[in-house]
Amino acid sequence: MTVGDTLREIRSAVSLPCDETALLRGYQSLQSRMSGDSSSGLSLGLANRIYLSGRDFDLAPDFKDKGREYFGAEPEEVDFALQETTEQINRWVEEQVGRRY
Repeated sequence: MTVGDTLREIRSAVSLPCDETALLRGYQSLQSRMSGDSSSGLSLGLANRIYLSGRDFDLAPDFKDKGREYFGAEPEEVDFALQETTEQINRWVEEQVGRRY
């Protein structure tokens, strides 16, 4: 099974569009709707970020651009071997969504 096969199976199983742009715009719209209305007293905090170890690989520019545009996700290089990395990520999440996660 290839990556393409897996993606096709996931899209089929959860009825996602085959067109990548439609999929990304759909997620962007859903994220906006879910986090935009707090009139009911309920809120949903969303936080997206791409953490990676820069030593292991580089992200393709197109991937970075789509992450920023559709997910609001900035890539950030970290050292996962350090305890302070966990603390840094947890602080960032708290800043984005409050202490409820």
